[in-house]
Amino acid sequence: LRVVLSRNNAHEKEKADTEDAKVTISDVTYKKPEAITTLNALGATLSSDASDKEVIDAYNELPPVKKKEFKEKAAKAEE
Repeated sequence: LRVVLSRNNAHEKEKADTEDAKVTISDVTYKKPEAITTLNALGATLSSDASDKEVIDAYNELPPVKKKEFKEKAAKAEE
């Protein structure tokens, strides 16, 4: 029963995660919609409601040159 509750709780947190406006990648906080748009321009195929995990995974899959390009182009969120 504990495992089922944990999985449901994790699912609810991940589901809620798609509604936030920021994502943190490599200790820098970006505006999530712009991060998704920038990643897609660099070859990712993220949906507009992608979770933070999906956005971070897409970033991690980029080659170093494209990671640098992402950091230069993506709009940073104001703290």
